[in-house]
Amino acid sequence: QCGGRTSGHEAPCSCNEAASDRCSTRTPSTSSCSEDLERWCERDATLIIFAWDDTLCPSTTISDADKGVLRLHALEAECVLRSAARAGRVEILSTVSGRVVEETIALYMPSLRGVLCELGIEVYSVGEGASGGRGLSRRQAITKLIRSLCGYKVGSSCSKYAGRSWEDVVIIGHSSAGRFALKDMALRRMQRDRWKASRCKQVKFIDTPSVVELSAQLRRLFGLLPALLRHDGDLDIEFVQEDLQCALDELRRT
Repeated sequence: QCGGRTSGHEAPCSCNEAASDRCSTRTPSTSSCSEDLERWCERDATLIIFAWDDTLCPSTTISDADKGVLRLHALEAECVLRSAARAGRVEILSTVSGRVVEETIALYMPSLRGVLCELGIEVYSVGEGASGGRGLSRRQAITKLIRSLCGYKVGSSCSKYAGRSWEDVVIIGHSSAGRFALKDMALRRMQRDRWKASRCKQVKFIDTPSVVELSAQLRRLFGLLPALLRHDGDLDIEFVQEDLQCALDELRRT
């Protein structure tokens, strides 16, 4: 294992030409940004949390999916993770155990093995990651784990980000639990010797997507990331089916 419960041992996949172009695309800088806005785009100032289930992994429909479709989906996931990792610190939350995540990657999306290790991304299980999680609702457990990732001490546990004050916290997933958890917390950051509120940005995927629909959402997210990260304020985005039509058409031509 390497740096987390789902780290792999193989070299990262080689994307096809189109996906490779997107994987290598860097968030462009703009000279018109203020000093603060440029700071907000810096990697050490931004925490990006992805859900695993029905966000990076098509958990609902994965067992019935075509292997070729899953291979292309894994490329979409890799491109988004690489883009996000250039812009901020990236972590993944899962409602299943780390072992199940590892098995799922090995069986259905083996090209992701090595990518998480290379990018330093860890996968946290809600049940395993929330200290004293027994008896907590799912929302409470997610809130507890997100608080830990955001730098707060939770019970006797302390995350690798202890004491960190994030300027942007981004949560991406299909469940409302993470979104509500973020709203439950009053995240703050230190700036110029005074406390200011962290910007909380949320992207909600559609519920129970097919593999192709989930791939389309990841492709749509890839295009939105630069603007999302530069936005000076809180943000709440919810994908609907109509938003995905262009990406779906592109994927069906692949």
